[in-house]
Amino acid sequence: MSLSQKLRSQQPFCIYCAGSARGVDIDHVPPRGLFDGKWRPKGGEVTTCKECHEGTRQMDDVAAFASRFLPNPTTEEQHEEVKRSIKSVFRNYPNLIAELGRPKSDSRYVEGAGVLVASGPIMSSVMTTFAARMGFALHHWVTGEIVGPNGGVFARWFSNYERFKGRLPQDFLEILGADYTMTQGRKNVEDQFTFRFVKGEELGVTGYWATFRQSFAIMAFVSQSMAHLRNPPHHLVRRPGFLQGYSVKFLGSWPGQYGQPFLPPYSFTT
Repeated sequence: MSLSQKLRSQQPFCIYCAGSARGVDIDHVPPRGLFDGKWRPKGGEVTTCKECHEGTRQMDDVAAFASRFLPNPTTEEQHEEVKRSIKSVFRNYPNLIAELGRPKSDSRYVEGAGVLVASGPIMSSVMTTFAARMGFALHHWVTGEIVGPNGGVFARWFSNYERFKGRLPQDFLEILGADYTMTQGRKNVEDQFTFRFVKGEELGVTGYWATFRQSFAIMAFVSQSMAHLRNPPHHLVRRPGFLQGYSVKFLGSWPGQYGQPFLPPYSFTT
């Protein structure tokens, strides 16, 4: 029996669309492309339908690119992976590259470092959606639950620049539990991925925080009822089914994702 068959025998429904479709594949969360040599310990795989799984593929390219911002590569293999990641993003997502612009020199925090504009609508859409995907998956790992049709995730990402500027949510970080990572035998990936969580039992919300190298972090608040999330900003909310039809290539061009050239917070007025 394959890993996919085993997982689907235990949990046959897609975790990303409220279990409305049967799973036909598995999603590795975090994706293998974010790890050195694409090696990650076993575990963290979730059941997904074809439509939701297709929505993750281009997102994985961008997240892998973002995960290698820091620290600088120290081995030949890491250097080659950075080159491949940059080439892939440049080749496949020209609108994103135009938004990021050329790196500007900035050595205030890291010697010889550069700064990219990572707060534009395209990068924000991709990374917020990635953060929500992590929230759905981490919630399934921790609780065994699939987020239902009345639930959702309030998610956002934080760049390492925000960490250097002291813009992380310290009040939230102080109440989180212990760090977890992925382990297989004597090997682990704690230098590449860790996560923490806290359950707000009375609030009906579970909060998650995950870090990827020293490059970026994601925050996700997950609830089975949108009422418990207390009206978070619309552009930071993802509901079940959010991955279906998602395409990085469509962002920033007409008609764009869901018929818009950019996702919120940007909109058109007359």
